[in-house]
Amino acid sequence: MRIAFFHFFLIFLFGCSSVKSSNNNTLSNNKQRVSNYNREYYQKNREKLKLRARERYRKNREKIKSNKEN
Repeated sequence: MRIAFFHFFLIFLFGCSSVKSSNNNTLSNNKQRVSNYNREYYQKNREKLKLRARERYRKNREKIKSNKEN
């Protein structure tokens, strides 16, 4: 019985610590930082990414054409 109570106490303790507002604030700051990084990355590399996408599209169309011919 003591062991069961001890386990329940530990689960309760760790559950409460994960609900702290400071933890949530840190998580939201991390999400904001990641989102800012992604935005900057895509703005800097937009042309390069467009060229890659265009190249992939062209290669896929060539594959489809060659499959239809065979």
